[in-house]
Amino acid sequence: MSELEITERSLYPALKKGLEQKGFASITEIRSGDKQVDILVKKGSESFLIEVKVGNPQKKLLEGLSQAMRYSRIYETNQIMVINYPPEIRSCDPEELDETVLTAEVNVAVFTEYMNEICKTPVYKLFDELASRIEKNQEGRSP
Repeated sequence: MSELEITERSLYPALKKGLEQKGFASITEIRSGDKQVDILVKKGSESFLIEVKVGNPQKKLLEGLSQAMRYSRIYETNQIMVINYPPEIRSCDPEELDETVLTAEVNVAVFTEYMNEICKTPVYKLFDELASRIEKNQEGRSP
């Protein structure tokens, strides 16, 4: 039997679950024509696009940003994120995958109304921070 390799798609369920835990709604693999966004995320009236990449961050972050920018025109949002996992995620123990997806240090590029950063962080912290900033913004708008 050949060695199994985890793909980007394998990461989507754990990311979706992590988003839902922070109050986001999400749909994976949304297609429009020949274009397919990895994850479309909503929180209230806000929409975000997430592209998930695995591999060399210098190459994959740029590739993901390019894709997300193109998709942002289709989905009419300028709020995009790229989450870039290290190649080692491909050999993660399947029993540990869900936890590893959310806790592994990843390279992220986030360009939204709430955050504009390129950094290295665990995904759960990214989702925490984004949810917190959205909630603070919404509280500031409440009468």
